[in-house]
Amino acid sequence: MQRLSLRSFVKAGLCALLALGLVVTTRAEDAKVSPVGTWTFAGAGRGGNPGPTQTLKFKMDGDKLMGTISGGMGRRNANADAGATPAAPRETKLEEVKLAGDMISFKVTRAGRNGGAATVQKFSGKISGDSIKGKIEIEREGQDPRSNDWEAKRATETPAAPAAPAAAK
Repeated sequence: MQRLSLRSFVKAGLCALLALGLVVTTRAEDAKVSPVGTWTFAGAGRGGNPGPTQTLKFKMDGDKLMGTISGGMGRRNANADAGATPAAPRETKLEEVKLAGDMISFKVTRAGRNGGAATVQKFSGKISGDSIKGKIEIEREGQDPRSNDWEAKRATETPAAPAAPAAAK
């Protein structure tokens, strides 16, 4: 039987550690991403300016991913009386929500103003940590489709305020 020299033993050990590191790295990359939670992004506004903030909320119902979007109704309170409390943003159910690896897609259909044509937004994006970057394809009857970039950030939970100390008696 041949004796291993110290040098051969060290080489074999380093090769084993390297192989283990590659396996661990591969497993981490294979870990499933989760969009579950609250995300915010600014939609595209007019003239290249950022639009109103919109909020996405994703949740799991069994093995089905679903969610809602709210906000983005930039002018809905434009005609409200001065000093009036703005209406709460409407929540719209996401349609056709799909997650494949780190890619997410969904569709939003919003009713047109005053009975006008509905707007359909098809979102697609790549989830990377606490960010989703992708494209929105926007379609409205009678108009040419258009496309915008979008980037959402995962909202961080804000801790509850500490309870006020009891009043001294």
